[in-house]
Amino acid sequence: MKHRSVTDLVDHLIHCAESKAETVLYTFVADGNETHVTYATLHQKAKCIAGFLQQRYFRGERVLLALKPGPEFITGFFGCLYAAVIPVPLYPPLSHAFIKKIEHVIQDA
Repeated sequence: MKHRSVTDLVDHLIHCAESKAETVLYTFVADGNETHVTYATLHQKAKCIAGFLQQRYFRGERVLLALKPGPEFITGFFGCLYAAVIPVPLYPPLSHAFIKKIEHVIQDA
């Protein structure tokens, strides 16, 4: 196996996806259901999201992640890192007042 220097989160995930692919990285429990995500699964999904983002955004641009906590957020976050875009996490808008807050975040980002 090729030795890899782990220098950041992306390198670490890639290293783990190669060396312990089927190891469960995290488990989410919601409504009594468990979702297990392995290193390999997160790596593959993050690569797919990164491909999508790379077609639409330039390296270093900011991307809003308006997702609830859960597997989709983590996958989206790593997809941004893989694509070299900057994730800006936010909760999904729940009210008109919250939309105003999002507009301020967009202006700042």
